[in-house]
Amino acid sequence: MDKKNIFILVGLVVVAGLIVILAMPPKEHEGPEPSNQNEAPSAVPIKEGQVKQVMKTYKGDGISFQYPDSVDLGESKQGDYLLNVKVEKISSLAGTMGYDKVTAEKNIKLLESGQYGDNVDWPFEASKKVARIDKVNAQDFVVFSRFEVCSVVFERTAYFFHEGNQFIITLSVPKDLMISRFPQYFKVDKTNCGDGYVWDFDKQEEFYKLARNGELGMASDWLQTFDSIIKTIKFDVVEKKVVDSSLIFGRWQSLDDYNSEIEFNEWKKFDYYQGAKVSEGSFSLDGSKLIVTEDGEKMEYEILEISNSKVVLSYLARGNTLSYKRVE
Repeated sequence: MDKKNIFILVGLVVVAGLIVILAMPPKEHEGPEPSNQNEAPSAVPIKEGQVKQVMKTYKGDGISFQYPDSVDLGESKQGDYLLNVKVEKISSLAGTMGYDKVTAEKNIKLLESGQYGDNVDWPFEASKKVARIDKVNAQDFVVFSRFEVCSVVFERTAYFFHEGNQFIITLSVPKDLMISRFPQYFKVDKTNCGDGYVWDFDKQEEFYKLARNGELGMASDWLQTFDSIIKTIKFDVVEKKVVDSSLIFGRWQSLDDYNSEIEFNEWKKFDYYQGAKVSEGSFSLDGSKLIVTEDGEKMEYEILEISNSKVVLSYLARGNTLSYKRVE
């Protein structure tokens, strides 16, 4: 066989081989084997920089709530978020900035009706609202400054009342920290305040709006953290005492003012002074609680002590104690 025929034969073999290869079906891609549908999915790993939020519990003064461990409780000046809880008897209130007994008694009634009430502290007007905390309404507000133009503070407060007590819960952020994060909202007023940064009051509304809408980093986180805390507030459940309602009926004379007497008769309550009737209303009993309604106004008392000869009441709105002896 000459060389020419040999080359032709080799060429035909190569062509035939290519035809066979191209005609073969493609080999399937060998991917990972399918997972068992009954297996539990693996936990998603925590990315670098993420921190798992750990919640702590506050319990005391008749309330409890949850707060994140990024918040320091008390009047410490070390952390970024500082939470303070203040509880006082309404009957002994004598504070400033509206935190007094007269304002408290007025705001109790207004909050019960869903109204914000009289201002306490120095609330930023746009932040004022009524918030629901467990079973009661509260004033919810932000304070950005107090008293004068050089003041800069970052505080959000819930102010409310329960069982004769005034509650003030405040979450604050150190001003230097917040100013360093958002210097565009502050200015230097050398004439009045020296070299320190103070509010640019023309930009305060924008600051609050962006923070409230979640668009301002740490400022937004501060407000959202407060929201998450007050949503968890619960008042302690106190087991109701059973009161023998039959003991309340009759006429009673005040041990503080002998001219003052009260009478409970057929679920009606009468008030007398120097023998003359001065008011009349209905009443009911709920455990140890005495609920009196006069002219559409509801007044609640706690029965602290009751016997055939003596009854001691606590007026819950004020926290004061009223003692009576039975009139023979």
